[in-house]
Amino acid sequence: MQINEGRRLTFIRVYSGRARVGDEVLNTGQGKPERLARLFRMYSHKRNRIEEIGPGDIAAAAGMKWAATGDTLCDAKEPIVYESITAPPPVISSAIEPRSAGGAKKLDETLLKLEAEDPTFQVRRDADSGQILISGMGELHLDVLTHRIAEEFGVEVRIGEPRVVYRETLLKEAEAEAVFDRELAGRPQYAKIRIRVAPSPGEGVVCESLITAGEEGRKIPAELLQAALRALEASSGSGILAGYQMTDVRVQIAGAGYDIDRGTEGAFGVAAGNAFVEACRKAGGQLLEPMMAVEVSVPEEFVGAVIADLNTRGGQIGGMAEQAGSLPGRIVRAAAPLSKMFGYATALRSATQGRATYTMTFSHYEKCEMAGV
Repeated sequence: MQINEGRRLTFIRVYSGRARVGDEVLNTGQGKPERLARLFRMYSHKRNRIEEIGPGDIAAAAGMKWAATGDTLCDAKEPIVYESITAPPPVISSAIEPRSAGGAKKLDETLLKLEAEDPTFQVRRDADSGQILISGMGELHLDVLTHRIAEEFGVEVRIGEPRVVYRETLLKEAEAEAVFDRELAGRPQYAKIRIRVAPSPGEGVVCESLITAGEEGRKIPAELLQAALRALEASSGSGILAGYQMTDVRVQIAGAGYDIDRGTEGAFGVAAGNAFVEACRKAGGQLLEPMMAVEVSVPEEFVGAVIADLNTRGGQIGGMAEQAGSLPGRIVRAAAPLSKMFGYATALRSATQGRATYTMTFSHYEKCEMAGV
């Protein structure tokens, strides 16, 4: 997707069927209709108008309002959903601000456009400091986006030092109960919630309810349980150790008390959030750091220096392979904590006389200590 000066182009790959300018298609990812107002064949920065697209074509369409990366477009009479693209989580963040007060609004608009184009780029405002934080897949990713902000959109910005995006999880299973019983806005409100939390490796955050009735056997309205689940999902966005987003955690509503005269969505939400925090304190927290898959292509004489440097950065060497091509060399594969890989490009050039290259992608999260966070 590309958005410039209010003109939105959506890039499309056609697997089957044909579509013409003016056709209406169904966006099954968003559940909404889209209209192909104009179609273009792209040649670098140039575009040629076309009237029709078919199997194998890669084209750009103007006029679509809802389409996002990974959505499927199809005939509304024969809906189909292809497997969507799963974007890896951001692993690094930096604070960003305009150099002049007048650029604040334009910066906000620019960041929204870039976020729509790139599913691996995220923008949020820190609730405590008020700073705008941009997050991405590495130093180079954020550096490229920063240059685009200045050159393509004309917004001069200042960027803070990059910071690793950690995650938090739990050490063990635990339960806690919370009661909300007070009068708000002249109305008595009541809820009692028992929450169970447990580590759940590889599942992200799962929030679910195990109950359908209160302690007295009366059926709890679905909207009250949904309010409690929404509160739990929101609470999992901030862990108990350092406030980082939680992951690999299963959260369950294990019990609830309901008063038909005083039960409200607000009461259930507050009680669920309080019980969740207390359960997490009992379970104990564990900080997780992003581990990167590093692959270095290096001439034979510098292999030892590369391995030694990766070892000093906490890297775990995963193996080596012969480098294809006319020049003898090796491909060194390793997993290393992102926190130790800042400035690696400069260090690698220095250690190999500029003759080595590397790639670095997110691999997984791994337990780490609080020190240095």
